[in-house]
Order: sequence, then C-alpha cells, then structure tokens
Amino acid sequence: MRIILLLILIILTKSINAQNLTELKGSVYDEETNAPIIKASVYINNTTSGTFTNDRGDFILDNIKFTKIELIVSCIGYQTSRQIVIAKSDPVKLIIRLKPIPKELESVTVTPFDKDGWIKWGKIFEDNFIGRTAFSKRCRIKNPEVLRFKRSENNDKLEVYSEGPLNIVNLALGYNIQFELEEFTYFFSNELVAYSGYAYFKELPIGKKLADSQWEFNRKKAYSGSLLHFMRSLYHGTVSEEGFDVYKKIVQNNSEKIRVTKILQDSLGVRIFSDPKSGKIFLLGSAKKSDSLHYYNTVIRQPDTIEHVDSVILNLNNYVSFSDDSIALFHLPFYINIKFNKGEEDPDYARFKSKSRNKNFQLSSISIPGNKSIFVLPNGFFYEGENLLTYGYWAWEGIAEMLPFDYSSK
Repeated sequence: MRIILLLILIILTKSINAQNLTELKGSVYDEETNAPIIKASVYINNTTSGTFTNDRGDFILDNIKFTKIELIVSCIGYQTSRQIVIAKSDPVKLIIRLKPIPKELESVTVTPFDKDGWIKWGKIFEDNFIGRTAFSKRCRIKNPEVLRFKRSENNDKLEVYSEGPLNIVNLALGYNIQFELEEFTYFFSNELVAYSGYAYFKELPIGKKLADSQWEFNRKKAYSGSLLHFMRSLYHGTVSEEGFDVYKKIVQNNSEKIRVTKILQDSLGVRIFSDPKSGKIFLLGSAKKSDSLHYYNTVIRQPDTIEHVDSVILNLNNYVSFSDDSIALFHLPFYINIKFNKGEEDPDYARFKSKSRNKNFQLSSISIPGNKSIFVLPNGFFYEGENLLTYGYWAWEGIAEMLPFDYSSK
C-alpha cells in the first residue's frame, strides 16, 4: 500500500504588537555588528504582501488586511526570523535582528552532500514538492543549484536542504514564489514526505487578457476543495455547505500481520526484508514448513495498519472553539476523512494510486496527533501547523496547487 503524508510545518516564535496592521514599519539589523541589513526580504508568510529593506535597513508593509500574521525576514548568510504580529491599539516599530550563519557551520554541513544530487534525486524532489498534477507541469524551480541532497547511511531516507530561497515560477496560477525551504525529508520505504518552509507570492505580470482569465480560472479550480478552502469553511462553520463531508477514520494495527510476522521469525526461521529503495517486502531464508508459505507471503505484504471509516457524517463545529480575539481553536482527537463532493479527482492521481478514478469527489485525510490543536483565522491561515498531518489528495497536490492566504475566491 502506498502512503503519502505531507507535514506542513510552520514554526512560530515570539509575538509583537502592531497598529491595526494596515501599515507595518520596522528595521532589520545584524545581531552581532548592529549594522543595518540591506535588501533583506520581508513578507507575510504565504501571502502576496512583501518588500525589501532599504539602504538603512528599514521596511514598510502596507495594505495589510489581517489581524494576526506570521512575519518572515530572511537574507543570504543569516538565519531566517519568524515572528507573530498581533493587532493591538498601540503602534510600535519592529526592530528585527538577524543572526549570521557561522562560516564553520557552512563548511561542516556542505561536505556530506551528494555532488550529483539534483541529477540523482531531482525527480523525486520535484514530484513530492512541486507535485504531480497538471498544474505542476507548468511549475518549475528556476534555481535548483541552491539545493543540497543527502541520503542517509542506511539508505532509508533522502534529506534536502537549500542554501538560499527557491525561486519557483508557476505559469499555471500566475505566481512567482520565493520559498524558504527549512527542511525536506523523503522516506523510501513508505513514500512519506515531510517538509517545512515559508512562501512569498508575487503576481506574474499580465501579458495578455487570455493569460489573466486563464489564471483566474485555474486559481478557482485550485482553491475548490483545497486545504485553504476547508480551513476557511471550518472557521465560518460552513463545512457542509461548502461541499465537505467529514467522517471519523479509525486506524488499527493489522493484528494478523503481527501474528504472521511472529510465526515467520520465531517458528519458521524466515527473515523479513524491506527494500528501502523500492519499498517492496521479501521473505528470506528457508521455511521449515511450506504448506502455508503462500498465505504468509500474502499477509506480510499487507499494510501495517487497517483503516475503518464511520458512516456517520461528523459535525466539526463540536471540535472548534473561539478565543476572545476571534481565533478558532481546532482540536481533533482522531483521524478524519474529508470528502469534497464538488470536484472530481485528477486522473493522474488515480494512476498514481493505482486505482479507479473517483469522478464525483476528492478524498483527503488529516490528523492532529498528540492531543494538540491548531489555530485558524478567518482567511484560512492556521498556525501551530507542525501539529497538522495531511494525507491523500491534499498531500499529493504539492506547491503547484498552493494559493496565498490573501487569495480571494469571490
């Protein structure tokens, strides 16, 4: 069974007050020398609102519509700064100090990387980061040379790092994306993917009216049924009205596989080998019995867990509460399946999953492990995002389908 998991990681740090967030001013300095940092990138994570510092290290962000934002400040040679800015009545000018990346650290981390990493692993990275959709075919990384690839010593995972922001052009949706890749890990055995980072969107210049109308059509298509769409409907209590049916998913250990594994290892003298590259499972050794080996071979190739889905549609309003500042707290004590009934699956997804295409719905799953929660704003922005795991259709889509949080579907 092939499993795709996408971990969306948003690391949040200290909070700072700002005035209504219609205009945000600040200055960026070197933490060690206190010198102003010129041309540092300053933007609201996953939006089209951003700018650069001037020759005095100052910046201004205006036309900000949110009451709470995640502000990202980055510059080559410095550690990226992340801060939550909350709307309050008292104005304040932000003072941000970036910490230089030590030279000795750079020399240590670069050494073990594969010098032919992009040639060997670029396809795996693009498939799982950009995605495999029709839109992904018109979305490309313009500076892959900043990526560094490293395969673990036991060959079970691939790690990818970036020495600078990725410059991604999405001709399908009409955006240029600056993506600060913090980490990317691909596990060969189960095709699990985990990555974290920060995105700044810029509208591509309009060349023709046809391109403008096509981009708007594609954006609406990408938005419909997306995680962003779901989070907005979750906040406003319109999950069902927007076309989402939600079911509780119960994941249980495959007890028969556990039993057969123990028999094979303890009684029959057969070892189980999982190829980390292909994910295939093999039985090694000579069995003392042969009459049941075919059955054992069938069971051992089954997934480790078995999923059951309740038939009763959940009311997610029971799992959402609101704070005094109108921020939604989403607490989910179990896995859920999310069925979007107003869109059909991409045929490429059906081929990838080796199954029949669902023409009437798209199916995704999410969980919030460890009895944790996430916080959701009206525009669909959610934080403590490291707590959210997504599976299925949403995990398959990738960056090529991503829209900024300030996108309007109206």
